Amino acid sequence: VYFMRTTPKILFIDDDRFFLEFYRAELSQFNISTEFAMDGEEGVKKVTELKPDVVLLDVVLPKKDGFQVLKELKADPNTKDIPVIIVSTLGSECDIAELIKLGAVRAFNKMSALPKDVAEYVQSSFASGKFESKELPTSSAQGTVLPKEQIDAVFKDSLAEIERSFVKMFDKKTELDDLNVAL
Repeated sequence: VYFMRTTPKILFIDDDRFFLEFYRAELSQFNISTEFAMDGEEGVKKVTELKPDVVLLDVVLPKKDGFQVLKELKADPNTKDIPVIIVSTLGSECDIAELIKLGAVRAFNKMSALPKDVAEYVQSSFASGKFESKELPTSSAQGTVLPKEQIDAVFKDSLAEIERSFVKMFDKKTELDDLNVAL
């Protein structure tokens, strides 16, 4: 059984701020605290300092890629038991198999799994007290699979809403409620 804090803490290592904000919003729905690192080097340092309950790890990162980060975390006695979940656009079966072999407990493809899918998996894992390992998750079996057109529409609508909010801010017609932009 895996021990966790009253308010679980996640460290998300990813260099894409857009995705990070989507995940922060979704994870906050489950009362999960989220910290970020924007590159692999910073990620390893923050895992060592913060000792999060779980790490969400992108693979394509500046300074150190996800493979290197995962190897370092699993080699360190102080961080080897922290569950690592891959959340990346990298989705080839051989790369995923290698990441699972290196110690990742699960892999989600950013383009086919919604932040809600990842948040629900994390929440259910916290609730059960354990993170189930998956031998070889395939991209077609991960989370909610949306057609590319639907994914494009969601991002287009979100970007349009963000753009409208920025226009209001820079036109100085902003009210406090206008600053509460929800992704």
